[in-house]
Amino acid sequence: MPLSISGQSVTINSFEPGAELTINLVTVEPGDEIYAWWGHTGIVVENRKNGSSRFYDYGLFSFRQERFYSNFAQGRLLYEVGVWRTEAYLEHYRNLNRTVRIQTLAIQPEQRLALAKALEIAAQPENRIYLYDHYYDNCATRPRDIINE
Repeated sequence: MPLSISGQSVTINSFEPGAELTINLVTVEPGDEIYAWWGHTGIVVENRKNGSSRFYDYGLFSFRQERFYSNFAQGRLLYEVGVWRTEAYLEHYRNLNRTVRIQTLAIQPEQRLALAKALEIAAQPENRIYLYDHYYDNCATRPRDIINE
């Protein structure tokens, strides 16, 4: 179940804003279902000061969408960003026997803070839905783009 992020803000360390944050890039190996053949990518924001850890997932979709199969085949489904408790989300993939790789990004504290804020903004209801494209706008390109910004 997604966590509600409205009303929450990133806690700022009294020494250097963003120093309490760790940003991890998560890569999940491909799975057996057709929609999982390409694997999955997400971003985890850990806050050591308040003990929170949230997984930002750009790969949520519904099988109930109109013309699901043709839109999926054409890479034109509506996807959305979701936020999950990290450990529960990673446990889901481990239960599917999918390898999960976690890489900590070596970025400056102010960059970590900016990235955490950008992720929160992206996950807001008015921003979270996007038109998925298999090649140019997907669960891997969105995290890449937000990290590059």
